[in-house]
Amino acid sequence: MRLSVLVLFVYFVVPAAGSFGFNTTVDDVKRLRARANSSNYDKWIRPLKNQSNVLEVTLGLTLYSVIDFDQTKQALSTSVQLRVYWQDELLAWEKEDYGGIEGLLFAQDDIWKPDLYLNNSYHSFTGFGSDDLAVWVTSDGNVSWYPIQVLESQCSIYTYNFPYDNQTCSLFFESANYPESQLKLLSEGEDGLQLAYKRNNEWAITSTYTVEHEPGAVEFKLELQRRWGYYQYNLVAPIILVSLLCPFVFLVPVESGERSGFASLLFLTFCVFQSNIGVIIPKNANGASFTSRFLFGMMAFTGLIVFISLVEIRLHREKEWVRNSSFLKTADVSMGITIFVAIIVWIICLQTI
Repeated sequence: MRLSVLVLFVYFVVPAAGSFGFNTTVDDVKRLRARANSSNYDKWIRPLKNQSNVLEVTLGLTLYSVIDFDQTKQALSTSVQLRVYWQDELLAWEKEDYGGIEGLLFAQDDIWKPDLYLNNSYHSFTGFGSDDLAVWVTSDGNVSWYPIQVLESQCSIYTYNFPYDNQTCSLFFESANYPESQLKLLSEGEDGLQLAYKRNNEWAITSTYTVEHEPGAVEFKLELQRRWGYYQYNLVAPIILVSLLCPFVFLVPVESGERSGFASLLFLTFCVFQSNIGVIIPKNANGASFTSRFLFGMMAFTGLIVFISLVEIRLHREKEWVRNSSFLKTADVSMGITIFVAIIVWIICLQTI
């Protein structure tokens, strides 16, 4: 029986008293919180007793979700939580003087905190956290700050492999005012960027890594891969099928008068595809996509077919021998296939540009 009571005491009573001593009173907590607002503490002064030293701030990030990736604006919107740690020597206390308190919450605006900002923010940035957010401070001065924020950052788009493309985006943090000689940002290391990720329907995160820059900046990089299933069946497959119809324009008899109409319809179809891609891909993207180049080539090809068809109709109406020429009938298909193959080879050569 005594052993059971002892076990219950160790597992429940001792953890409950973890941050407060057994003799902690409300007055002890109030006195400790008042230290941040006393004349001896100034939140505008770096929390170092020796102001010539460099204050090290460790930075980590937890990514919750990719909210949106506006490709036309080249802006990435993410939901994140920062993990910020530093040593506040001016706020440390002796536990015995405050009823054994080992740690306490302070309002984030009552104590010094690093002036972090997102260097590659898409919009103007106003700072992290809110008035209701608190920081956790231990008796030895270790401070932990966990602001949750929705960030909108710039992300350059590389569209050559669209829609099978990968994009690299980053969140670049540094101090707004302090030079490296006064404040240095450090990464948590390999675990600097953690994922508590909610699946995005358009983009998948393939890898993450952290880079420390000099002077005193930390960059979190995200490798994003487009989920191409939608584009595969609604864009790529229709383009290929319509392209395969092009040589068969020359199978339509000249005397029917439908050959130029069929060719014109194919030309307009490729124009619509090109217009749809133009809406998705930003105007200032780094180079044209292979899909756009292919469509441009097919537009040129179908435009050439329209021209040839109109010339043939003109000849057919003016000269009777054209209609009876067996050579022209057999040459139509071979000419169309030859031109089609030449255009495809020309488009493939664009990959080397």
